[in-house]
Amino acid sequence: IVDAEDGYGVTYGARLAVLGTAGPQSRLSFPLTWGGTKQAGVEVDRPFARGPFTRVLIGGAVQRQHNPAFDEDDDRQRVWVSLERATGPWRAHGTAGWQRVSFAQDHDRFRTIGGDLTFDTRVDPVLPRNAVLATASIERLDVNARPAVTRTRLEGRAYVGLVGQLVLAVRAVREDASGPLPRYLKPMLGGWSSLRGVEAGTYAGDILDAESAELRVPLTSPLHLARLGVSV
Repeated sequence: IVDAEDGYGVTYGARLAVLGTAGPQSRLSFPLTWGGTKQAGVEVDRPFARGPFTRVLIGGAVQRQHNPAFDEDDDRQRVWVSLERATGPWRAHGTAGWQRVSFAQDHDRFRTIGGDLTFDTRVDPVLPRNAVLATASIERLDVNARPAVTRTRLEGRAYVGLVGQLVLAVRAVREDASGPLPRYLKPMLGGWSSLRGVEAGTYAGDILDAESAELRVPLTSPLHLARLGVSV
């Protein structure tokens, strides 16, 4: 595992897996990472060819991330179960979980239950063209000694092919909450994924709105394994 995220640094490690432990094509895996996200976990991934669900995931993990907005370590122990149904460009998830969080002076336990629906026509997620991605999600949070909060998230992306390999990419996202969120759950604005030119975590709040438009100009063939280009 090698990954880099603006504001969190580089995460590196490995995933050890044993196949076929819970049925055909199933996988029992143990992700172990260090750096930006320190994590030790266990996950069971079971796909299904028939039935109401196409995939079931069950897992647990202990992890630490440094929150760039509040300059504090976010320590969590969590368990979860996720049910997925995928049909063509449509994907639906239902997820339930439990977490224990230590964040500065906050020491909380909370339960989550929610779902999301995604419509994705991208053939190549790395360099999409003439495609759309739309996601809507809702989640209920029951944090100890706090009123329950419902979070919603709406995101839409469109990729329009222009002349040659030139692509116009537009994106809009809104994250909302029915009440005040704990600091460690507040969405953050800033960084490559939301507001370029501003450091990740510069702003944090209960509601986030972000829109962007960019021109992407690949400089190499889309058939190449490594791709190089520019965006404006």
